[in-house]
Amino acid sequence: MPARCLVVVTILAALAATAAGARAEHDEAAPEPRDHDQTDDEDHDEEREAFDPEADYLALADAPLFLPRSYLYWGTPVGPKAQRVDLVFALEYALHLSIYNDLRDKSLNGKRWAGAVTLSFEGDLRMLAVESKPVRMPSYRPNLSGQLFYVWHRAQPTVLSLRSGVFHYSNGQEQCTFDERLSDDEAICQEVTSAVTNAEQSLNRKNGNFSTNGWLLEVFGRINQVNSKGVAIGQLTAGIGVHGNIRGGPGRMEPALARLYGWGRLTGTVEGKKRFGWASMTLRASAMYYPQSDGRTPSAAGSAEIVLGPYWLTGLGFFGRYYGGRDFYNAFFVDNIQQFAAGLAWDGERPIKFKRD
Repeated sequence: MPARCLVVVTILAALAATAAGARAEHDEAAPEPRDHDQTDDEDHDEEREAFDPEADYLALADAPLFLPRSYLYWGTPVGPKAQRVDLVFALEYALHLSIYNDLRDKSLNGKRWAGAVTLSFEGDLRMLAVESKPVRMPSYRPNLSGQLFYVWHRAQPTVLSLRSGVFHYSNGQEQCTFDERLSDDEAICQEVTSAVTNAEQSLNRKNGNFSTNGWLLEVFGRINQVNSKGVAIGQLTAGIGVHGNIRGGPGRMEPALARLYGWGRLTGTVEGKKRFGWASMTLRASAMYYPQSDGRTPSAAGSAEIVLGPYWLTGLGFFGRYYGGRDFYNAFFVDNIQQFAAGLAWDGERPIKFKRD
């Protein structure tokens, strides 16, 4: 119940900030009327100065901030040491449907508070390089979240974000996680899971169930370097996040599996991004820890990546990444992997334009 309340409070706070900003804008004095004696040439000059294709594009782009990214890639083999499997390709997708987002409008108009509400569809899939090229046990993570932003307008504008939400995470399978002959709803399946001693070797890798409901709480901060037009051309970002499992309700994680998985995940992230002409480069590193996993599965992971974007406004780029530690792929969390990956990355973000004095 506290997690659900936190989600509601964050969403309401985001909407309240928006309403307050709208009232403040309404109370502002109307601009003075133009001098009707101005010549047509002066009018055309003003229009040319006011027209800014880059700023116009950024104002229309209702893109998210501080949300997961998408990756399409080839990576080195995954699985336990004795059963490594090659990949044909892998996909980590993050599709964000903005229900409400006024961050860009508030930043452009010099306001401090803004909010966003987002419905997201995230997941993972891997095509294995074995006979029939199966895509086994893909992940699905729909979630609803609210964000409250504070914009500190200064020479290097700073954006702070508080995000909370709820999610469902599963792989759509119905057989026992550690015995493919049993259904996941049989009592004996829980006994089998509780008795597992070597989770990597015992995992049902064809149709083993993984399912949980959860809540999330994330705090991010970003310092922006801007050009003469107020458009962000460089940034330094840091954030921490907590994802916890909800123990009750349909789709919850069974207690025996929860003892292997832990109660949730702690994440720390740092990122630097810089524009170079029309291109951009991003460096990103993350560390993850899974509290109260009982020692039969890996409890930590980390990653480092570089993204080179040929055109800075698209968010699309080529990336290389190293990932080590607990596997992030649903029931495969029992594996300790070391993976190098390369491919395409898309973060969905667009540079923010801030008000300039």
